[in-house]
Amino acid sequence: MPSPAHNLDTHVYFVVGLPDEDGTSILPGLQPNEGEQEVGDGVTAVPQLLPVRERVTQHAQGIVSAPSHAAQLKVYARRQNQEHAYYDGRYRHNMEKDTRGPPISMFHPSFALFLARLNGPTEAVPLDEDLVGYTYQFMAKSTAIYLKESERVDVLSDLFTHILRREVETKRVGSANPDGSLSFEFVIQPGNRHIMIPVAIFEYKVEPGSGGCDAGVQALSAIENFWLASHKSDVRKRGCCPTFGVAMDGPWMRIYGAVLAGDRWIYQPLLPAVYTAISSKLPATHILSVCRVLQAFRDAIDDICRRTEQNVQHDPSHPFSEASDEKLANMCPTTRALRPTVMTPAPTTCGSLALRYEHVLDQHNLTYLATLTSDWQSLGLRWPRVVVKFVERYGEAAHRLLEREGFAPKLLYCGKPYADTSPEFSDMDMVVMEALPDDGVVDTQSIAVKPPAEARRKVRDAVNVLHRHGYVHGNVTWRTVYVARARRDPDVRLLNFDYAGKAGEVRYSLYLPQMPEDVKLPDDVAPMKLVTVGQDRYFLEKLFAEK
Repeated sequence: MPSPAHNLDTHVYFVVGLPDEDGTSILPGLQPNEGEQEVGDGVTAVPQLLPVRERVTQHAQGIVSAPSHAAQLKVYARRQNQEHAYYDGRYRHNMEKDTRGPPISMFHPSFALFLARLNGPTEAVPLDEDLVGYTYQFMAKSTAIYLKESERVDVLSDLFTHILRREVETKRVGSANPDGSLSFEFVIQPGNRHIMIPVAIFEYKVEPGSGGCDAGVQALSAIENFWLASHKSDVRKRGCCPTFGVAMDGPWMRIYGAVLAGDRWIYQPLLPAVYTAISSKLPATHILSVCRVLQAFRDAIDDICRRTEQNVQHDPSHPFSEASDEKLANMCPTTRALRPTVMTPAPTTCGSLALRYEHVLDQHNLTYLATLTSDWQSLGLRWPRVVVKFVERYGEAAHRLLEREGFAPKLLYCGKPYADTSPEFSDMDMVVMEALPDDGVVDTQSIAVKPPAEARRKVRDAVNVLHRHGYVHGNVTWRTVYVARARRDPDVRLLNFDYAGKAGEVRYSLYLPQMPEDVKLPDDVAPMKLVTVGQDRYFLEKLFAEK
């Protein structure tokens, strides 16, 4: 039963089934090492107690409350401190945790299309003249000061209907009753079932800071509520539930993207807050700029609807194959914790290559094992397995240099993930390289195993090749080195070139090289610091010395 209402700061809060701060987690999960199984060569498989989407549904249905309540500061902060936090990058003060998620454009190309249209050349997509007129009307009405939220909702929702060419309406689903929602209806066969799914959720505030909660978080909670509806379960199983969230704080517009990846909602702003008021006597440039945002938004909405209908008309198999002992035993040798997931990245073609994802290799570094479904023999590969990475930048030139010297795997592709459908999208790169065989590999991550002196010499030789050509690597550790067991001439390859590039030009990102416990990182290896030759020399001295 609901607890009694508590009057706090002139607002009335109804707390329904929410735990205390030190109570149980919202989504109980596996504890470290709980249920883990060694399946060979040091590879650890972590079984799931339930399929992740069943877990998230069962637990979330017990804790998700009305969006206006979920977006209250204390309730939101409590959730972000628990296991089932939103992946939006936020965490509670003094309780830092990593709630950053992969870029949502990895999981659905419609978000990549939106970003490509925003960041691409303005002449690439001509503006719709009717939309220019509606944008002016929208901005003129957005400029006004409203004393009642309902007035702003009625006026702007009607204009959004014209802008998006789809009806924005108020619709209650479960405990969600957002200020506006845009749904898409289609028919699932067999059975002739009509399904309505949310494509965009709108939340308004009269002015920034009003209403006692954040409109962006409120929109996310409404998205979560909508997708928990049982009649959407078939659709939820077949995709990542791509949905836009629109937060209107007075004249400020924020547009977010949300996907359900595995058992977590990833929620990310797709552009900085846009000022939609007309404040200058010379407003034409600003109006056209807002119009481009709205046209990109409309095109992405249409793209989600088209792709969703195509997806649901088919009955695809589970995106990731079940992990067998044989497959696990032949994983990339640098993988020591394999955690299957139901989500796959969206890009499956790159240049002339076509591939099918098999397993997650490294969730932090967004690395996957995949199988080429296109012709691979002509590429000179020993087998069709490849490693796929999604990166902000990649040291392609450094990788290809060491590949020519025999010190790096064959690099098959390094470029845009949506080169065919959204060539202007440039927020990340897709890297595809050959997967090296795991048989007869030295376990370079085991403390008890010291790689042979010849292997250490070859690592030093590889790094020296980079330095002679003006490059740095930035991550020379045994976790990023492949060593095939051989008595006299071991095969040695450097695997990670995320931080490689010209000395003085490349920087570390958030995730730093992983060192043995008894070796600390140099002081100048830190997020956003430049990668230097001296750092590479430090790695060689500490980890790859002759003796």
